[in-house]
Amino acid sequence: MPIGELASATGATIRALRCYEEQGLPESERSPGGTGCTGRRRWPRVRDVRDLLASGSPWRT
Repeated sequence: MPIGELASATGATIRALRCYEEQGLPESERSPGGTGCTGRRRWPRVRDVRDLLASGSPWRT
């Protein structure tokens, strides 16, 4: 799944998702052609990060 689709599905921005990837949350994958792809199994991690940020958690990206 391209990062744009993950952003739409989770309500995150592409910029935020790239920041999460830099931190290893979620880990990014590459297709054989070298393009980034993110599977549906990453959705819960993205939602967890967004929920923590929304709750005022001291963790910041």
